[in-house]
Amino acid sequence: MSATMQGTFQSLADATTGTATLEVNESGAVLQLEDMSTGPGKDLRVMLSPGTLAARAGGELEVSSTKMIEIGPFRAGATQRFVMDSQMWTAMEEPVRSVLIYDYSAKNTRGAAALSDQK
Repeated sequence: MSATMQGTFQSLADATTGTATLEVNESGAVLQLEDMSTGPGKDLRVMLSPGTLAARAGGELEVSSTKMIEIGPFRAGATQRFVMDSQMWTAMEEPVRSVLIYDYSAKNTRGAAALSDQK
């Protein structure tokens, strides 16, 4: 069984652009980030979340879940690839619905890409 999900980053705490493609297969999953850009930060990480993007009362977007699992550091550069083996992938108890760029030092989400199935 394999599946591919894709999403475009929306800016949250800082201007963030790019796309995320998550390919799930028998041996785990691969996350590919392309055309990525966000503001500078001391401790930026790439996270997976079961949450989706939802508008708050004021109209700003926020992630609907506080649950996150870290898959690696966010490195400067347009394209990044993260490979998760089946053990790491199956450790996630809920379906992954979004990819986040999280800033540990500021404790906020710079940007998020809500994933949808690709046909």
